Amino acid sequence: MHLIKVILIIYKEMIKQIYRLPGTMPEHIFYDNNCTIAKMVKNDPAFKNIRLTVDVFHFKCKHRLHSENDVFCQENFLLHIQNF
Repeated sequence: MHLIKVILIIYKEMIKQIYRLPGTMPEHIFYDNNCTIAKMVKNDPAFKNIRLTVDVFHFKCKHRLHSENDVFCQENFLLHIQNF
């Protein structure tokens, strides 16, 4: 398994463990790789009411090539950042 994917799975499970008590899950999580995280958690009920945001700097600079070639990322993140 690719190392980045393993790290993101660990991140996802860490969030679920930290906020495992009812009512403690945050409403919003900012993370530079939320495009990828969003794909991983889109069917996970624990993340149903959590907004995942990619900060503008990382989206436009660090992940530019990724965001231009990733349909999921374009549909779920790009429009909001272009309107920023």
